[in-house]
Amino acid sequence: FKVEPEFNKIMIRQAVKKQYNVEPAKVRIINIPGKMVFIRRRRAQKAGYKKAVVYLKKGDKITI
Repeated sequence: FKVEPEFNKIMIRQAVKKQYNVEPAKVRIINIPGKMVFIRRRRAQKAGYKKAVVYLKKGDKITI
């Protein structure tokens, strides 16, 4: 999931439990850095984002 930068593992766990009615087994967070791009011959940096990987217990499913 792509999440807000200020979210932490506890907040993500609570949000998944509330929205999908499943208990996550574990939550991992990856900070994706922004990339350098060229805009009109100038270097600029695209914004990065935070990604959360949510693992479920065996047998649990999320309907999308």
